[in-house]
Amino acid sequence: MPPSNHDVQQYERMRDVLDAFQLRNVEMGKMIADLETLLRSLTNADQSWKEAFYREWALLDDIYAVAVDRGYSRIPAEQQKLVDKAVQKLIILVNNGNAEA
Repeated sequence: MPPSNHDVQQYERMRDVLDAFQLRNVEMGKMIADLETLLRSLTNADQSWKEAFYREWALLDDIYAVAVDRGYSRIPAEQQKLVDKAVQKLIILVNNGNAEA
């Protein structure tokens, strides 16, 4: 089923949030919260797409939670590489999800 107009808007918002994070215009915790809200608001997304998105989102959430718990002011370099990869995968997923429109 092709994405509804509502879903297309959500994909666009996801991309905006990811772009803002990459440009350091939005903090990691806000990006994670926004992406979760947008994911939950999708109405016609394929279940396998949602699961793939959730896996990458959950990785970001875990990394962020550990950093906050340990009192880090920055994500450690090794973890930052994982963050960067997850964000790239999310961008690909969002672009693919939106391309089905």
